[in-house]
Amino acid sequence: MKNSLLSDLVIRKGMTLSFQNEHMVELKLSNPIGKGTMTGHILSPHVVVCLVDFACEECPSMMPGSQFSGNDIVEHIKNVTKSNSVPRSTENSDADKWLSINYCIEGRCETDIPHAGVAVVSETDVCVSFSHTSNGSYELPRSFRYPLARYVGIEVFVCAEVLNEPEFSLLREPDNDVVYTWSQAGPSAIFSGDKELIAQMKRASSAAQSSDWVQAKLAVLELLWALSRRNYNLAKPRTLLTPAQLHMAKTAHDLIESSPTQPHDARDIASDMGISATTLNGYFQKMYGMTIASYARRQRIRLAKETLMQGKRVSIAACEAGYSNPSKFAAAFKRETGMTPSEFRKQ
Repeated sequence: MKNSLLSDLVIRKGMTLSFQNEHMVELKLSNPIGKGTMTGHILSPHVVVCLVDFACEECPSMMPGSQFSGNDIVEHIKNVTKSNSVPRSTENSDADKWLSINYCIEGRCETDIPHAGVAVVSETDVCVSFSHTSNGSYELPRSFRYPLARYVGIEVFVCAEVLNEPEFSLLREPDNDVVYTWSQAGPSAIFSGDKELIAQMKRASSAAQSSDWVQAKLAVLELLWALSRRNYNLAKPRTLLTPAQLHMAKTAHDLIESSPTQPHDARDIASDMGISATTLNGYFQKMYGMTIASYARRQRIRLAKETLMQGKRVSIAACEAGYSNPSKFAAAFKRETGMTPSEFRKQ
């Protein structure tokens, strides 16, 4: 008979959690949110290593203590893994303190930082978030947005009670409150291009996917040890946008998306907003990883590629992408793809 605890758990419309076995849980996205999966490998009741592959523009936060059923999921995991055997402290319990470590492999992620603005996480960034669900001063992001409608990454969720597990008790030090150190991350601390953290995240994910639980736990142990030695004062979001700045960047983005064949000029768009083109491009690049001109060119070349893949002539592709000058079209196409339109058509 199937264990009832392993049945699907519908979190909300468009999000379903499926427990495959005692060591694996899968979050599936569907309409109206989007497509994709987050596959979680449960190393213990207090540690989950996830591989994220989303094709959506926004997803509600999964962190325990967030606006919806994060805590319910945690309790479900603890029931599935029979966590009663894990020692729990009765005083100053850390059960409501969680650490989320997110490594961005592909795409971009933006999240609201309470009372501050918007932080953007890009490729090769490791974002660390700490939540204390019974402490109102630790407000959590309500959702994560993916401006490129694509996100691939590795995420590790760790409850501070992991320190009660024998394998992780090595993290306890008489002169170092490791949980307090982690808490300095706040809602978002970003380490960009940190090779040590990235290597440990990859090791943990690879071992977990291979069901090598010993190596996976060892990688997480080393990851947590490294995070206890980081200076969080130097890791605050480096690309912080206010809601007003975010709105300007999104307005420019939506304008390009609504009319991709038009030659969008950052100076004209910025003038309508009452700011300089340099300032607007700065906001746009923090959000989308490129300037307005680069993004507009990419969208036009995307249309041209679709036309060429249909077997149509180069001149037609240029026209449908909004280029009246064949030479400028060929130069833009090669700059974007590394080949001429004719070479691309012959593939």
